[in-house]
Amino acid sequence: MEISDRIKQRMSDLGIKGVDITKALGVTSGGVSQWVTGATKPSGEKLLGLASLLKCNPEWLVAGRGDLAPSDDHTQVVPVLSNLEARAYLKDKALPEKVKTIAEAQAGTAHIAFGLVEDSEQFEPAIMEGAIYYVLPMRIMNPKMLQRRLLACHVDGHIVVGRLKSLAMGKMALLMADKSEVVLEHGLKQVIGLITSIHNP
Repeated sequence: MEISDRIKQRMSDLGIKGVDITKALGVTSGGVSQWVTGATKPSGEKLLGLASLLKCNPEWLVAGRGDLAPSDDHTQVVPVLSNLEARAYLKDKALPEKVKTIAEAQAGTAHIAFGLVEDSEQFEPAIMEGAIYYVLPMRIMNPKMLQRRLLACHVDGHIVVGRLKSLAMGKMALLMADKSEVVLEHGLKQVIGLITSIHNP
């Protein structure tokens, strides 16, 4: 069973029509049609929105793994990590013994998301030192989808946050909140995932 089959199944089970998805998620009817036929697959925020609308876990929708329905347990939490801890977590999937947590920001993301603590005053007053970025790691990167989105990226042994900017010759840079730019020498391979929300202290 493919993702398109699971989308059709949930639409049928819940009596949801393509126009309902179009209105709820702000996608074109052609985009919804491509999801239903399997020509394309939803990703990122659209995937999370679709899973929420179809009342299912994103992991089940994408891969058919895990439970169909999201948990009714509203105590799902994600770890809050320093830059160093987040790098270790991404490499080894190991958490420190004592870790702070925050509530899950998007249903069904607690198993992959993490909070990243801003450790500098560089972006104040917009983003305060100690703010927590809600990071949703992504494996498949679509440059068009990532445009104008706030991203977490690996840069020179650190995790930095900014917006993707296209440069000449297919190069990419990360535009920081203070308007400085960091060239992404390895392009999309340096992107960790989307920042879906920021919690200022």
